[in-house]
Amino acid sequence: MDEHRMAESIVKKVLELSGRRGIGEVIVNVGEVSGTNYNRLFAMLKLLSIGTAAEDATIRFNHRPVHVKCNCGYSGDAPVFGLVEKPIVECPSCSRGLCFEIARGRGVSLRDISVI
Repeated sequence: MDEHRMAESIVKKVLELSGRRGIGEVIVNVGEVSGTNYNRLFAMLKLLSIGTAAEDATIRFNHRPVHVKCNCGYSGDAPVFGLVEKPIVECPSCSRGLCFEIARGRGVSLRDISVI
């Protein structure tokens, strides 16, 4: 994943939402199969926040597990196997891996900010 691009987008949105006032905390949702390197994303967020209202903000990550909607009728969290680069998701109900839509757990997004 391109953590630099994600961080740019998040910092821009945080500054827009805060009205450039001081920011106490930034919470970022990170999907289990997003392929995101948490350390790299954290470092990019801190770097891009220097000199802005977000510079001293605490950054927290909210891990989002994979949630699937399967053709067998199952809708819920699903286990992930394999490497981060090539995750394998399996429906816990029917044990098939290609019969569903990943409804959550794929992306990275801003969840919340607190303005001080």
